[in-house]
Amino acid sequence: MKKLLFALSLGIATMTNAQTNQNLHEAYDSYFQNTREIPHLHLNKTTFFNGEELWFKAYVLEQNSEKLHPTSTNLYVSLFDSTGKLQRQQLVALKNGMGQGSIALDSTLTADKYYLKASTNWMRNFGDDTSYSQEITLINSSEKSSTALAKDQNDYYEFKLLPEGGQLVANIQNNVGILLKDQNNMGVAIEEGFIKNAAGKIIKEFNTNEFGLGSTVIAIERDEKLYFEAHLKNGIILKEELVAPQPLGIGIRVVNSHKDNINITVKTNEASLPLLDKKTYTILIHNTRAYRSQPFTFNLKNKQYTLLVPKNQLPNGVSIITVFDEENRPLLERSIFNYRSQISHELILKSEIHSDSIALSIQNPLNEKVHFSTSILPLKTKAYNPTNSIITNFLLRPYLRGNLQQAADYLKNPDHQKLKNLDLLMLTQGWSKYRWHQIFNNPPTSNFHFENGIDIRGFFNTSIPDNSLLLVYSDDGKVMTQTTVVNNQFLLPMTFVTKHSQMSFAIKTKKGYKPVTPVLQFGKNSLANDQLTNIPQQKRYKLAYQLPDMERTFKATEILDEVTVTKKVKSKHQPAYTSPGLLTRKKTDQLSKSSGETVLNYLNYQGYRTTYNNEENIVLQARAGNRGTLQNSSFSNSTNFGAGNQLTHRRNSVASDDVIASPDLASENTNSYQVRIFLDNIEITENSWMLESIYLDEIDEIFYGRVYELRSLEHIYLYRKPLNQLRKIHRRNASITIDKGFEKIKEYYSPEFNSYTSPEFQHFGAIYWQPETHISAKGSQQLHFDGKLQQEFLIFIEGISESGQFFSQKLHIAPKRNF
Repeated sequence: MKKLLFALSLGIATMTNAQTNQNLHEAYDSYFQNTREIPHLHLNKTTFFNGEELWFKAYVLEQNSEKLHPTSTNLYVSLFDSTGKLQRQQLVALKNGMGQGSIALDSTLTADKYYLKASTNWMRNFGDDTSYSQEITLINSSEKSSTALAKDQNDYYEFKLLPEGGQLVANIQNNVGILLKDQNNMGVAIEEGFIKNAAGKIIKEFNTNEFGLGSTVIAIERDEKLYFEAHLKNGIILKEELVAPQPLGIGIRVVNSHKDNINITVKTNEASLPLLDKKTYTILIHNTRAYRSQPFTFNLKNKQYTLLVPKNQLPNGVSIITVFDEENRPLLERSIFNYRSQISHELILKSEIHSDSIALSIQNPLNEKVHFSTSILPLKTKAYNPTNSIITNFLLRPYLRGNLQQAADYLKNPDHQKLKNLDLLMLTQGWSKYRWHQIFNNPPTSNFHFENGIDIRGFFNTSIPDNSLLLVYSDDGKVMTQTTVVNNQFLLPMTFVTKHSQMSFAIKTKKGYKPVTPVLQFGKNSLANDQLTNIPQQKRYKLAYQLPDMERTFKATEILDEVTVTKKVKSKHQPAYTSPGLLTRKKTDQLSKSSGETVLNYLNYQGYRTTYNNEENIVLQARAGNRGTLQNSSFSNSTNFGAGNQLTHRRNSVASDDVIASPDLASENTNSYQVRIFLDNIEITENSWMLESIYLDEIDEIFYGRVYELRSLEHIYLYRKPLNQLRKIHRRNASITIDKGFEKIKEYYSPEFNSYTSPEFQHFGAIYWQPETHISAKGSQQLHFDGKLQQEFLIFIEGISESGQFFSQKLHIAPKRNF
């Protein structure tokens, strides 16, 4: 934990140089020593028709560094109904802090409101909830459109009066925050407001900004009652009583409008001076990553104590000011935002119409790599209303409890007025998310670890010899990995198998490979007892939107989970490192294949001699006519390679469509071999044990022959058949369907509408979704999409750079034809 070392300029009263309270520092250090993970989902939209797919991109930030967090790879995305009952849960794979997925909003979801949540296992260690949540609206064709009217017009609004720091004190100047929201949790401006006493006399006027946020300074006497009246444009008058002031105590006033300093003033009244005399209180300025405490001692002369804090010595972003008494009891708290340097940036976009699509050119203005996701919707869309952007979710929500309406706009090219509005937002948030009782008494434990994949433990009901080699295949016939069996058991650690995929297993024997069927036991792959902790407690009112017959809205097409389109094209395999004209080429459909013949069997027939090293890995020697001496600059002497070649990396994996595997087998290999072997142009020379498990009827073409290079005498190139043909081949290994695992990534699709000019499509339809685009420093990228007969579009972009710079953009584009 970093302690801030800024110097505090002194104001009206002199601060003491007393030693700060060590217990407060120790408690704070202990509570925040473990980093927090903060997830954010960028959704393609927030309102959907029943039967559509919800698409999302996941970003997970590490709070201390404020960068993408590469440690956790397992993200749980859950869907709850309005009562908090879990409806869906997915396990989404993360790589370098990012992932993507989708949720089918099918006919079993019959309500109109649901809540999406994203969290990790590590986050369960902390009582302060930093999970992502978002309300989802579902337009269900089975429901009749209606408008619900409130019994009392006041039920439409939430009108709050919030004393700065959390309490009012009698007979001092108190700053009171004002907040007004409607039934949709959106701010409502108060253009005319009055503060009245119990007799109805107006003693002051007030108003708010366009977001329903404001403040007013007022003195209130002990036992005095004051009432705030808000007069709205629609004629409604709202009335709220101000909470009674404390007769004794302290208040706080924070001024954050000065360019260079933040002014913090602690106030008290005349009656409190004898009780506070010679007592030392502490002001703590903190933000989970850094803090500074400043003690001060009351005297009988001064009723206010002012600190000037230089902004350039406070961290960028949110800081929290807390005042403690001499027993470390928190009395007052106020959040501030210190805008020291640019927080968000904007990508540069240009668009034009091509013959069959719209081209969107995107330029990265930064000197570093950026990652972002893009949602494109019709210009008149009503379907995109996220509660938080990537900026507010990462920079504000980890510290604050309330709803942050349009806070992201304040942080984009902020001027004096925007920063003033942001400070009003901070004022009306009250106490921070972190509870001091927890900080002092319940520091987090590390009972829940960072998760990386899923461990799979296998058991055999029949006896398998110890140390037997077990091969594991994916459903397309690719070897995922190999392991050994001990005591009829084996372990596949940190796998990334996808749900509904298939795995096959085979044991190596003297005669080849024997299929086996183990019993599988999966490690943790769901978040038990997942709960929605922050269901908005507000009244709901349906919009008077007449939904037409869904059968007339959408085209009569069946939406499939996965669609594979195969074009009949002539195979054109190109060996990676030599001319195909120098090699012998064989199409396997021209070969006479005996049942169960492996690629290794075939190569043996062609004259390649097989030996095994001490680890029982395969070593291929060149055919008799091509054997000789190799020279390689990486060796000091000429080396005659024979049966003594050492092969390593037995546990490496081959990536497949259904498995996120460990690094490719095609790692850089500087060793020399008589024969180098390539599978689909990926070198597997150091993993040639695979040749025993690949059958000849799985191969489309084979190239082999003499080459002229220093590292080898011959090359062998193997090219597998397309996936749709492989699935038709009878599998020789026992296959198990996996009902647990990571969610499979689907290719984006949207349902076709009968009319793309209809209000249904223009208000709630979707045009395009691209979950992952990355652009190198100062680079550019193009996206192409079908405009679906629209002339103008809204584009919503969210993303982050490698150093933690944010992008959150809403752009209106009207592409022109490129002549």
